[in-house]
Amino acid sequence: CSAIPDSPTLDEDKTNEHAAYIKNLEIDVQKILLKPSPKSIQDKICLVKYLCYVLKLSPAKVLELLPHL
Repeated sequence: CSAIPDSPTLDEDKTNEHAAYIKNLEIDVQKILLKPSPKSIQDKICLVKYLCYVLKLSPAKVLELLPHL
């Protein structure tokens, strides 16, 4: 039998996976902020992903706002 798409177990797994992803992203951001400048491209991508999550904006909008931050 295949699992029902909106069963609690799948939703719970996705929620836990998302929470773990965000926690790891927060840890990475803390490490990046402690690094001296200039930041690597990979570091900048991580920071944009984090800002997208925190500000609930699209990557394009975050990149548009960055010069003003």
